[in-house]
Amino acid sequence: MDKMQNFVVGDIVTAPSPASSGTSVTVNNGSYFPDPSTFGDYNLVMWDRLGGETPSLTNCEIVRVTAKTTDNDNAILTITRAQESTSAKELGVNWRVYMSPTQKYFDDLDSQKLPYSGAVSDLDMGTKSIKAKDLEGRLKPRTQTVASETTHTIDTDSYDEYIITAQAADCTMAAPTGTLVSGQSLIIRIKDNGTIRAITWNAAFRASSDLALPTATKANKTMYLGFKRNTTDSKWDLLAYLDNI
Repeated sequence: MDKMQNFVVGDIVTAPSPASSGTSVTVNNGSYFPDPSTFGDYNLVMWDRLGGETPSLTNCEIVRVTAKTTDNDNAILTITRAQESTSAKELGVNWRVYMSPTQKYFDDLDSQKLPYSGAVSDLDMGTKSIKAKDLEGRLKPRTQTVASETTHTIDTDSYDEYIITAQAADCTMAAPTGTLVSGQSLIIRIKDNGTIRAITWNAAFRASSDLALPTATKANKTMYLGFKRNTTDSKWDLLAYLDNI
C-alpha cells in the first residue's frame, strides 16, 4: 500500500518531452517530493489548473513516481504515465502537481481491511505492521481440539484455547511454543474418557500455594485451567481452575 505525505505540491517547470509520453518531469518545491528509493513509489495528480476548471478526467493525469533526482530547488521525477484509468495529457509548464489520496489508495486500503470471518491477513503499514496472530485472538478465540495425546504441546502463536475431549492415557503438558507475550492468556480444557488420567506439568507452568496444578483428571468431568503469561519469570501462571463440570 502506498504511503502518503502531507503538503506534497509544486508546479511543472520543465515539461516531459514529448509532452504526452515523456517519462521525466521537473517540478519546483523539490524538497517536498519524497524520494521513492526510501519512501517507495507513489502516485501524483498532474492538473492543468490554468484552464480555471476543477480537476477532472479531462484536465488531469495521474502518474506514478519511480525515481527522483534534484536540480537546485527542483526535483526531476521519473514517472510512469496514465495511471488509474487516466489518459496521457500534454503536460505543460505551470501544471499543478500534488499528492492526494486517489482511487488506488482507497482500493488498497479496502483490500487490507479485516474480514468478518475466515483468516485474518497480516497488515502492511510501511515501517509498522500488524500480524494476524496479534489480532485474531482479540476478535475471536482461536481453539485447537484434540481427543488424546501422551504429550500436549500448545502453539500459542496459533491458539488461545486448547481442548482435550477424551484423554485416554496419562499425559504430560509440555512447555507451550510460540512468540510469548507478557500478559498473554491461555485456557486449557481437559476431559478424560471416563477413566482418571495422571497429568504431569512442565516447569513452564507455575501454580501457587493457594491454587495448585491438578495432578489427575476427574473421571468423566471437564476441568478448565486459566493461565497468564509472565515473561519476567518465563512462566505460565495459573490464575483459575475448575474441575467438576
